Order: sequence, then structure tokens, then C-alpha cells
Amino acid sequence: IPTSKYLKDVYSAFQYTSSNSIDSYPLSGVYSEYLGGGYIFKLNDDPSEIEQSLDLLEENKWLDRQSRALLIEFSTFNPNIKLFSYNYLLFEILPTGNLIKTARFYPLTLYDTLTHL
Repeated sequence: IPTSKYLKDVYSAFQYTSSNSIDSYPLSGVYSEYLGGGYIFKLNDDPSEIEQSLDLLEENKWLDRQSRALLIEFSTFNPNIKLFSYNYLLFEILPTGNLIKTARFYPLTLYDTLTHL
């Protein structure tokens, strides 16, 4: 059973969040442009809680016929080469029910490899 804090995160996913409150920017997809606000669900690092929470979101129809896009944002870090990467997957849901999938990966080097050995 997910923790009560995590269940609270699931329920807050059904409340609209403006782009100003999360300091986000518009995002261009293939089909449309998205203004940055929306319904946000944050994943944690416990796989069993993630699975149960995603099941709960599905049961309560978090994504429905009125949903137009699903954006998944995440960051990665490779310590071997000191490389960060900001990544996103965008699934645009067309009125016909079809999906347009877009993936973008932005590598970032934040450390100077000569001075931080």
C-alpha cells in the first residue's frame, strides 16, 4: 500500500497547476504547443509505490478523452563522464485517439573535467 504522503501526491495530480507556480515554459510538440501548466504527478524512487500509484491514476481516469498530451520529464547523470542530461518524452493525443511520440535529450556538462578530477 502506498504511503499516505504518496497517496496525497496521487490525489493532487487531479488539481490543475499553473505554469507560473512551477516556473515552466511553453513546449512545442508536433501537433500543438503546450503552455506549461497542467496536471502533475511526481514519481518517487520506490518501484512498488510507482506501480500502485499509476494503477490508481488509471482506475480514476487521470488520462481521459479530453487529455491532449502526456509529458514525462526526467534527468540522468553519468558519473563516469560527469554528464547530466535533461530529457523529456512527449505523447500528444490527437482527437482521433492516435499518438504522436517525441523524445528529446539535452546533455549538459556542469563540471570542468580538468579541475574536478
